[in-house]
Amino acid sequence: MPDLHFTLFRESGSRDHMCIVPQRSKHFTGLTLFEMVVVLTILMALSAIVVPALSRRMGDARLTVTQHSLQSVRDAVANGYYQDQFERLPLTLDASRVFHPQLVYLFVNPSTYGSVAIGGGLPTLGFDPFTKRGWNGPYLQAGVGTPKYAVDTSRGFTRLYGEDGDATAVDGWGQPIVLQQPISLTDASYSTDLRVTRVVSAGPNGVLETPPDVLYPSAAQIGDDVILLVGASL
Repeated sequence: MPDLHFTLFRESGSRDHMCIVPQRSKHFTGLTLFEMVVVLTILMALSAIVVPALSRRMGDARLTVTQHSLQSVRDAVANGYYQDQFERLPLTLDASRVFHPQLVYLFVNPSTYGSVAIGGGLPTLGFDPFTKRGWNGPYLQAGVGTPKYAVDTSRGFTRLYGEDGDATAVDGWGQPIVLQQPISLTDASYSTDLRVTRVVSAGPNGVLETPPDVLYPSAAQIGDDVILLVGASL
């Protein structure tokens, strides 16, 4: 606490009343080196506790967002597109694309990308109110500023899941969610079994580790990916 000096003076016009006014010393004593070290030590100790806690909270929040996003995609596939399209997944019709279900067709009619003959037929035109069949999308809303799909083989995102520029749903880390149907996809053997179909997030590290051709991947194969089986609750 700085030193205080006091000045005694008589108020003008008064003989008996005296005032005492404190005056601050011109000398100010700052923090000593020891005090600064103590303060810095306390701040470092607090940061060691607070920063990891905040990081965990942020990680938990992103995981929660991811789980909700996967559920939304799952519902759009299983309760929307799949039912409208005679129990078929959103399969590509464009001959230039990899023959595999792709989530872009939740946003745009597959016929937009061309037409390829598929065993059993696949309705792609507008929704028929009488048969209750046909493309009745969009089944998901892309929203303003939604990131587009970007092929990045170094992170496991290949053309199996879409092309650059495709609209996509994203997880809590801003990475594209993909649809995996881990079976041989040919006209003759194409399966509509949703129990082995899954929507997958690449998780915190942004690398899609779950192998697309393994029916039941192990925990080691999945890594930090987040998975939801499309037919799990049907």
